[in-house]
Amino acid sequence: MSARGGVGHIHPPPVSATCTVFGCTIPLMSSRHLPERRSLRLPAYDYSSPGAYFLTLCTRHRVCLFGTVRDDAVQLSDIGRLVSTTWSELPDHCPNLHLDMFTIMPNHLHAVAFLCGADDDTPSPTGGRTRRSAPTQIPDVMRRFKTLSTTRARLITPAQVWQELDGQLWQRNYYEHVIRNDDALDRIREYITNNPTSWALDRENPEHEPVHTLSTLTRVTEPWMV
Repeated sequence: MSARGGVGHIHPPPVSATCTVFGCTIPLMSSRHLPERRSLRLPAYDYSSPGAYFLTLCTRHRVCLFGTVRDDAVQLSDIGRLVSTTWSELPDHCPNLHLDMFTIMPNHLHAVAFLCGADDDTPSPTGGRTRRSAPTQIPDVMRRFKTLSTTRARLITPAQVWQELDGQLWQRNYYEHVIRNDDALDRIREYITNNPTSWALDRENPEHEPVHTLSTLTRVTEPWMV
């Protein structure tokens, strides 16, 4: 795995309408299930089911803790490198989770993740019987990531910073989007790769002043949604 310039790659597998990732068959969502950007969750969708997901998580108050963007590349701070490492280690803590491309920006994380459903029977630590592990769910993944990264960040971050953050490293909510097909996955991967080059225009950039028009007020879109 490499994370140069804040962008991580974990050998992303090819994905189709029904794809196989690390031996798991994953049905991707059809376009009619595509959620609106302003909705945090897709109603009636089971986020523990196999699938591919685009995830975005911002720091508390969108404070830029993870580094700076210079010459169209992210220069990660110590806490930014810690967050990158913590995200990369998530499969060790979350069964059936497989990570794809991700980027650590100054105040947020973009990532693609795959769920492969429950494991087959696994050896029981108490004897010869086997047990079926519970499927990983996206809320479980994000909760574990927030907990691990916050705990580790407290060890290297001054107390004054935590006062400014109200004691929380991350915002309470996060954005999750069910990836519905190959084209959508390609656009999202490209968006993640190019995110540092468009930082000056990024809505999460505290120095960016958006231009509000009727179209932007009625519907907010991202390049990967086109």
